[in-house]
Amino acid sequence: PLCVLLNNLGSVPANEMLILASEVMKSDVGDRVELFVGPSSYVTSLDTNGFSLSIAPLDAKRVERLQAKAECPYWRPPVEPSAPWSRQFRTPRRNSTFMSFSSSADVGVHRIMTRVCEELVSAENELNALDSHFKNGDCGR
Repeated sequence: PLCVLLNNLGSVPANEMLILASEVMKSDVGDRVELFVGPSSYVTSLDTNGFSLSIAPLDAKRVERLQAKAECPYWRPPVEPSAPWSRQFRTPRRNSTFMSFSSSADVGVHRIMTRVCEELVSAENELNALDSHFKNGDCGR
């Protein structure tokens, strides 16, 4: 049995951290994970985009320590993973017919999306200046 700690170093969006957690559980070690800590911001660094992933053997002593009451208000106790992170939800192989979708082409949608993307890119400096006023750890980047 294993335990996993998924730590956000400071500026990874919550939805991306959840994707990482899901991918850990779908990986080859997922079936052996009995306790999962996070995803959360346990040890952070200003202006650091990234995460840390710790995987350790799980024994009775480690379970006791991880589940012990903590005075730190930011500590989130571990959880026992369950579906929908089970391996049955792995991405299907390329040759699989499960969940296959065909692409579509819509010239109007393509034109609008291209214009929106161009506007966002051209406004990068202004958006970064606005973003720098918020204390979210990425310093406007």
